[in-house]
Amino acid sequence: VIVYFTAAWCGPCKFISPVIGQLSEKYPHVTTYKIDIDKDALAEALMKLGIHSVPTIHFFQNGKKASEMVGADVKQLNATMEELYNLSMKVAFIS
Repeated sequence: VIVYFTAAWCGPCKFISPVIGQLSEKYPHVTTYKIDIDKDALAEALMKLGIHSVPTIHFFQNGKKASEMVGADVKQLNATMEELYNLSMKVAFIS
């Protein structure tokens, strides 16, 4: 699972959003949730999660947070996705 924290007014979010969309297609076994931080009802939850800036992306594996990325670094995003979610690599390691 990926949880992508974003805001409509955020320039870097607008930059990275299409990349996240492409990666969602490349990794269809990974569910992506997009959370708009400007929803008033989320303020307390965002504080508890430590979301202080956007874009922030939380990466989960087996129900546990495996990584976090703050900012719009496409290279880091691609590398994290490859490391955590590339099934062909995982099969090679198991074999």
